[in-house]
Amino acid sequence: MARQPKTISLVAIYCAQRIHEVPLIGLRGACERAATKRMIESLALSPYALLVDQQPDRLHFQRSNHSRGSIMTQDTAIVDLSFPLRGATIPADHGYVLYGALSRRFPSLHGDKSVGIHPIRGRLVGNRRLQLNKSSRLELRLATERIGQLIPLVGQELDLDGCVCQVGIPSVKPLQAKASLSSRLVTIRGFTEPESFFEAMLRQLELIGIGGTARLLPQVTHRSFEGLSEGHSLGWTRRTLRIRDKEILGFAVSVLHLTPEESLLLQKCGLGGRRRFGCGLFVPTGG
Repeated sequence: MARQPKTISLVAIYCAQRIHEVPLIGLRGACERAATKRMIESLALSPYALLVDQQPDRLHFQRSNHSRGSIMTQDTAIVDLSFPLRGATIPADHGYVLYGALSRRFPSLHGDKSVGIHPIRGRLVGNRRLQLNKSSRLELRLATERIGQLIPLVGQELDLDGCVCQVGIPSVKPLQAKASLSSRLVTIRGFTEPESFFEAMLRQLELIGIGGTARLLPQVTHRSFEGLSEGHSLGWTRRTLRIRDKEILGFAVSVLHLTPEESLLLQKCGLGGRRRFGCGLFVPTGG
């Protein structure tokens, strides 16, 4: 049986709908048409054909007839929508300003706790700055029915506290049912010390039906992950998120020995709060 591709470009369906239903002009129209062409070509080359069932918020992909092997289906109701980013440097602690920049373009995102916005990856260069590189992405974890609303981001610029990033053509990444997941930063209101935070985290995991082995990630360097000259004195990786004039404290977390069902559930639900600022979102360890 051929291996399922890691990234499946379902966005073509939404782009195609927009091109047929909405008159497009100027740069945005050109970008969306280019996105459609590229996505449709990607789908044509993939051994997986997209199927849309009668529920509009459920998408499935199934092995197409020209492929060898048995039929496979996978529920992709929640996915990561991944836009490449180009730019210079951005704040290392960018969760709040990124949410603000997206909310200004898409007011429906404001206050929407169902959408998670992943931290942008890059290279720390000191002074709390992050250098964007080829792997830098704007990734949103959302229901597939929301994808079409975000396509107008293609070709646009985002201002992150004075740092301008250009948004490229996206792809869609189905959640992967991996046994080990980690989150860069989990925050739980009222729990900022390691022992009480850990107990609160275990209670949340039990509440949503997640087993496995949860742990706080140990600090492996004396240098701050945000690019400061001094690290924390704690034995665990503690990180902060600035929201206006407040600093929110939390910890890096991993959960091991998950069943496939638990893995997908944890990625969909997350832990703690502030998912729209990049907190509590889990990805495969090392991914």
